[in-house]
Amino acid sequence: MCFSLVKTFRRDSERVNCVAFSPDGQYIASCGFESNIKIWQLNTDQEPRSIDRDDSWLYSLAFTPDGHHLISGNGGKTIWIWQLGEENGSHTLGEHSHYIRSIAISPDGQYVAAGGYSTNIIRIWELRTGREINPPLDGHTQVIYSLAFTPDSQCLVSGSRDETIKIWRLNTNHEPRTLQWHSDPVNSVAISPDGQHIVSGSDDKTIKIWQLSTNSEPITLTKHQGTVMSVAISPDGQYIVSGSIVPGSKDKTGSSTSASAIISIYFRDSIKS
Repeated sequence: MCFSLVKTFRRDSERVNCVAFSPDGQYIASCGFESNIKIWQLNTDQEPRSIDRDDSWLYSLAFTPDGHHLISGNGGKTIWIWQLGEENGSHTLGEHSHYIRSIAISPDGQYVAAGGYSTNIIRIWELRTGREINPPLDGHTQVIYSLAFTPDSQCLVSGSRDETIKIWRLNTNHEPRTLQWHSDPVNSVAISPDGQHIVSGSDDKTIKIWQLSTNSEPITLTKHQGTVMSVAISPDGQYIVSGSIVPGSKDKTGSSTSASAIISIYFRDSIKS
């Protein structure tokens, strides 16, 4: 399996905290520390749409399966639901015990999962009613940076500062399966539409592609110059989009340049059996 870089977008910020594909694969949403959400149309060079209505910086984003809403987690411990296309279409779902570092929506549209910064646990709510599902999932030793549901909504995948990925089978008492190949914190995880692969991004400047059904060594993409903050997979499984930080450097005068926020898109060239 091979991927090649085909396009980049640049945010007016020093970092990209999260990227997400719309269900139809036509749009990419991103967020950072500017308290806004940027939405790009993938096949055009138009300026991105901006949603500037949050009162705190943003770390996590997810589209609902119907593509009509974006759900975000912010530094104020609050889950917000944004109705796309509506000027004032937003409301809150629930709150975590600390600021929300990761968020995911189940493909069947029934549940929202969120990981807080200091609690190391995952909480799950019913999207329609806002009722919290107990008990929370507890297994990581450090903050949970990213969450993703499998296509059948039966499993939840989490990436953590403890450098591991865990696969939780919901509605059972089974211990989670643990994947550990990254050498630094796992900032982001995504699952392919067919449920066969996990993609992860890390502080170790790599993207790894895991085959979910085996314990084999993952494929590693090494094109990034800095921390990979976020990864997402297009609905057709042909593209991976990543958000990363390119560190600042010294110019010819010795002055320091600021870091850059880079969004990269990889195309799946081929699949090797």
